Amino acid sequence: ERTGNQAGSDEAVVAAREALSTLTAEHPDRPSYLAKVAVALMARFGRTGERADLSEAIDGLRSALAAVPDDHRNRA
Repeated sequence: ERTGNQAGSDEAVVAAREALSTLTAEHPDRPSYLAKVAVALMARFGRTGERADLSEAIDGLRSALAAVPDDHRNRA
């Protein structure tokens, strides 16, 4: 297992998930929070190499993109 600040990575994932859990499915900021969870998971994957984190991050980013309306100004 790779070393680094594992506790910090874990805390970032927990904090991002907790923030996401406060939002309803319809909340306009939900895609952004889904992406924040994914970024935290990708950072943790970078430290640990745990493929489950990478897989969950990819799923989260797909969910975030799906939640953004097609005509949204930030959707490319």
